[in-house]
Amino acid sequence: TPTRFLWDSYHSYLKGHKLNFIAKFFAKKLLHRTRIWDRAAAERVDYFIANSKNVAKRIDKYYRKKATVIYPPVDIEDIEVKENHADFFLIVSRLEKYKNIDTAVKAFNQIPNRKLIIIGDGRDKKRLERISRKNIKFLGYKNDSVIKEYYQNCRAFIATAKDEDFGMTPIEAMAAGKPVLALKSGGFLESIIEGTTGEFYTENSPQSLLEGLIQILEKKYDVNKIRLHADKFNIPVFKKNISSFISDIMK
Repeated sequence: TPTRFLWDSYHSYLKGHKLNFIAKFFAKKLLHRTRIWDRAAAERVDYFIANSKNVAKRIDKYYRKKATVIYPPVDIEDIEVKENHADFFLIVSRLEKYKNIDTAVKAFNQIPNRKLIIIGDGRDKKRLERISRKNIKFLGYKNDSVIKEYYQNCRAFIATAKDEDFGMTPIEAMAAGKPVLALKSGGFLESIIEGTTGEFYTENSPQSLLEGLIQILEKKYDVNKIRLHADKFNIPVFKKNISSFISDIMK
């Protein structure tokens, strides 16, 4: 993907670092020169592969190059479908401001009878913990085997990031047969089938997320259909697609 702090996230990157006037002046100069180098480097690439249509659009916009879309390999072989759940909602994410985890926190603060578990660590963790009510639990970093158990036991998975390149955690949750509630943005539009493998909420706001949550709670999902969809993004499919791509260009 085109380096995000140089292109589509340039302004938010500068704003997020809270630089003084002099530092911002030199940062802009440096980033401008780096963009020129990055654009020149893109001209030397023979073939671009994007991990989503979302990224392919960025490559076309900033590099003026076409990219073949090959979805990334998601390791889901050891994740088993589980129809039952332990009546909690799950987030697995880096805890950084741009991931919008605070949207989910503010939403669940309004529904103290619903439990939200958040796995992951990052610079925004302490702030998120301060604004959270008791129904929201932060577990910090966990290894893959522990995360797998939470996927299998959650009621639904929640993905809050805006304009995610692709997003692998929703696929992992779907491999366990769990529906996903995601912000209607970025790569989530390519991995989630609305009404079948989950639902979307349209705005990055607590109220919009709560409206999506109601849809998740009211609907009965077919766990096997959800798993079947997740299998389209597994490692064997990736190997087949990347091998096919290489074979075609070598002819």
